Amino acid sequence: MVRLPNPRRGRRRRWTASGPRRRARLRGLRTVGRRRAARGRLPARGRNRLRLRSALRERVDHASRPPGRRRLRTPASPHPRHRLPHLRRQRRRRHPTAGHPRRARERPRTPGLGRGHHDPRRPHGPRDRPGPQRVNPARHPALPPRRTTFLALTALCAGLLACTPPPQPEPGTLTVLLEAVPRTLDPRFATADVDVKVSRLVFSGLVTNDTADGRPEPDLAAEVREEPPGTWTVSLRPDARWHDGAPVTSADVAYTFGQLDHPNVRSPFAGAFRDVDIEVIDPLTIVFRLPEPSATFLGDLDRGLVPHHVLHERGRFDGMDPVGAGPWRFVEQQRDGTVVLARAQAPGTSTSDGEGTSANQLLFRPVADDNSRLLTLLAGAADLTLNTVSPLMLPVLDRDDDLVVERSPSFKYTYLAFNLEHPVLSDLRVRQAVALAIDREEIIRYKFRGTATLARNMIPPAHWAAASDARAWLHDPEAARRLLDEAGLTADPVTGCRTSLTFKTSANRFRRSVAAVMAAQLTEVGLCTRVQSFEWGTFFEDIRSGNFELTTLQWPSVTDPDILRWVFHSSNIPDAERRGAGGNRGRYRNERVDALLDAGRREGDEDRRAEIYREVQRILAEDLPYVSLWHEENLVVRRRDVIGFEPTPNARFPALLQTRRVLASPD
Repeated sequence: MVRLPNPRRGRRRRWTASGPRRRARLRGLRTVGRRRAARGRLPARGRNRLRLRSALRERVDHASRPPGRRRLRTPASPHPRHRLPHLRRQRRRRHPTAGHPRRARERPRTPGLGRGHHDPRRPHGPRDRPGPQRVNPARHPALPPRRTTFLALTALCAGLLACTPPPQPEPGTLTVLLEAVPRTLDPRFATADVDVKVSRLVFSGLVTNDTADGRPEPDLAAEVREEPPGTWTVSLRPDARWHDGAPVTSADVAYTFGQLDHPNVRSPFAGAFRDVDIEVIDPLTIVFRLPEPSATFLGDLDRGLVPHHVLHERGRFDGMDPVGAGPWRFVEQQRDGTVVLARAQAPGTSTSDGEGTSANQLLFRPVADDNSRLLTLLAGAADLTLNTVSPLMLPVLDRDDDLVVERSPSFKYTYLAFNLEHPVLSDLRVRQAVALAIDREEIIRYKFRGTATLARNMIPPAHWAAASDARAWLHDPEAARRLLDEAGLTADPVTGCRTSLTFKTSANRFRRSVAAVMAAQLTEVGLCTRVQSFEWGTFFEDIRSGNFELTTLQWPSVTDPDILRWVFHSSNIPDAERRGAGGNRGRYRNERVDALLDAGRREGDEDRRAEIYREVQRILAEDLPYVSLWHEENLVVRRRDVIGFEPTPNARFPALLQTRRVLASPD
């Protein structure tokens, strides 16, 4: 028989393979003798505390012990070698309870009671609380983890709807869900999609690109004409007013575009107006003189105007207190990030007609989690959302009679970007291997449920400047491996990794899941990729500063092909002082592309412009500064009693002015 060490000697011996000491270990007691265990004091932390609690449970007075986990001072149980023989035999069973203090001791069970049912003879404990039965995915291949999560979410939604009646919304208020908190509404700095969506409702520009075909139309301008070429004369609407009642004048126009490059402003859009001469003719007329004719200048005038009489002293809005001239005026931003807007034409009132009541107030409520947005819609706590719900949630939404899901074409473009200053990704063969390793068709089929189409380049397929003959990189993992071999990236014989890469993405759950699929496909060819997700502000700041290797982003609106200049011209590479002043965040340089983009901006004939931009797209498809992934459709989820909302192809909200709520009949 193996003798236990004397605790007075202050030393411990290693466990033996069998005998009383092993049984003592299985009981959760330390091998320091009965006297040490009889003190009854629980260890401070860790596994031993749980084992000791398991050993002491039999001696606890269940009638006086409250539910839950508490530290107790109780008499210790006898040493295992002094226990009854039938208890010692139970302790010899190694499978499946060995090493699990909460499951180690066999307990009599009431017939018919399974997991999730409480035996009245036993107190509630951490593992004894009623709960749903767990499903082991390894034993149930028909229910993979994501499917069990999905089914559990569906059950939760059904229970929520069954138990909680939907709140009754106010007729004059619409609640719109956003995927992130708007950081700024100032049109000079709004670059994130969520910022631009809300900013365009508060700040109007001389023209607007939020149209069905993406072509600019007058907004605050009554007339815009180019005469002679390179000289643009703008006449303002005499009825245009700021939200504080002051008239919109040409001084506001000159201040907005003339201060973009000021040291106190440093707008990311300063490049388009850096060499433009601005002259004020009268309070309602202003002239822009360009150094050379530009076919894209009219579209550049869609930047929202800011009031000179408010900002001429401080340069920026103090926090979130913008004063604009758009159809909606800013009211407040609540503590949870919700932005409240009111109708500027008639604040505090609502207009009714035979088809419903128009909104006089908008609540833009940010909900970062995908499941939380889904539950918010199902519970009736929001009226509509645009492109914030994962396509994987569509089956759940389709089964709700109070919600309507609508799909429409869009100008959205999703891409995989490289940091071309990375020593591995600067090799064209590696970028080609990445493009061949990603199975885009499979991702569209299973992740987007068919709500996206393959992309060849930034320009949408139906656009007048699209290059349908640009090279398409289809899934071919074997070709990807050969290219990596040519690039000198050999696979490690143990791990199979040729190199390690970091894939940055936002904290959006659906985007993380798509990034994880692409990372797994890259790992299969030896490009071992690790996904990192960040809150949107941190993530976008890293992208703007070039602190990334691989990333996926989306351009929500590709209307004029001159966007290629903003994204790929070498003059638009952000520098250290102005990290946001330029869209060429991958640091792409190509003199031929620069020359073509300059020529496309000067060319006035649309047919010749189209051919120039098609040539640019062909070069980009070979150089691969981006891997074009897909063009997603607009997904609108709205309540059935909300009508009149039709999103523009660039996924903006101008139709909220015409959106109405149909009131239910009294019966």
